[in-house]
Order: sequence, then C-alpha cells, then structure tokens
Amino acid sequence: MMMVIDFLETEDRTRAKETWCAVSGFLSQRPGFRDGQLVETFQTVQARADYALASICQWDSEADWDAARAAAKATPAVTTVLGGSGTRFTSLKTELVDGRPYVYQTASPHLVLLDVIYLQPGQADAYAAMWHEAADFMGTQPGFVNASLFRNRNTDDAIAFVNIAEWDSPRPFFDAVHTDRFNEIVAPFKEDFSLFLTTRTAYRSRNAASLLMGDAA
Repeated sequence: MMMVIDFLETEDRTRAKETWCAVSGFLSQRPGFRDGQLVETFQTVQARADYALASICQWDSEADWDAARAAAKATPAVTTVLGGSGTRFTSLKTELVDGRPYVYQTASPHLVLLDVIYLQPGQADAYAAMWHEAADFMGTQPGFVNASLFRNRNTDDAIAFVNIAEWDSPRPFFDAVHTDRFNEIVAPFKEDFSLFLTTRTAYRSRNAASLLMGDAA
C-alpha cells in the first residue's frame, strides 16, 4: 500500500474542490486506486506554506499511482481541468511507518490534524522514535481518536514525514499539546513542523460513482 498526500495552495477553494472531485473521479477508475479523502484547513500553526486543502489517497502500489498519473497527464479533459484550476499541488508518495492506518470516511465533525515535518539529513530515525513516544502519550488523552506517521519516500525532499492524527475536536488536542509531558517529549523537534487543522470535506471510494461531500469548517 502507498499513500499519496497532495497539499493544495489556492485562492479559490470552491474551484479547487471542484478540481479535486473531477480528477479523483478519473483516478478512481484506474487500477490500484483504493480511497480518496479531501480535507480543508481551518487553522494553521507555524505554517511554511498556505495549504488550503489536502488530498489523501491510498493506492495498492507506487507503480499503480505512477501509471494513473501518466494516464491523467495524457487525458485532455483532465489536463484542462487542472490547468484552469489555479491550484498548486505539492505531491508526496508516502508509506505508513508507525501508528494505525488513516481511516477514510465521509464528512465528520472530528479534527483531522496534518503535521508536516521538515528535517535535516540523519534526523529521521530520532524523529520516528520521538513520534512513537508522543503518540503513546497522546493515546492516553481525552478526545484522541487515531494517529498515523507517514514517511516521504523521496528522501531528498525537505518534508520527511507527515503525521496525520484525528481528535474529537480542537479543544482536547490543544489541551494535550499544552501539557508539560508532551512538550518534554517533542522538545528536540519543536521548530521542525507546520501544523494544519482540517476537517473532512469529500470522500471518493474505488467506485467512481461514489462521491460524498460534506460541510467544511
């Protein structure tokens, strides 16, 4: 399994959502597509880029994704939609290295937290160990639902990991991150992240006819 995470920068969120729906409809018909989720940012912390939306898609393999992407680039209807969207995509091929898999579903009131991690060479193992300790602590806190750590397969990229966590709501999450114990655990990497608080706004299943939209925050 491979997770493709796309961060979307746009000044027109409505058009960007329409673009995602159209492109995901094409991709969902390609071999190897599993699930797709669109989430929308409502708050940022220490952001290095203005990611208004993010796409989280699961594929059977990297080869399936590469073939689907090539097919999309060769299809005029898709390239026309992308070209007119006014949206910039930052795409990462990632794999789950710790935690539980991300749970795809229709819109929900839960907070979906995307923690983008920027590291220097040689820091990945230490960060992964720290993340595991932090996730164990967070798992004991009220409101915690799930956490997944995804490693960027491109080791030359500035983004090394994406931590995706789900909480009942923002309040218990912020209560947890303001505890002394959490800050003690994450201290070595406290400057190495950009945090995007999002909610689910669309879900695409393997069946191209199945697209469920929800209310974004």
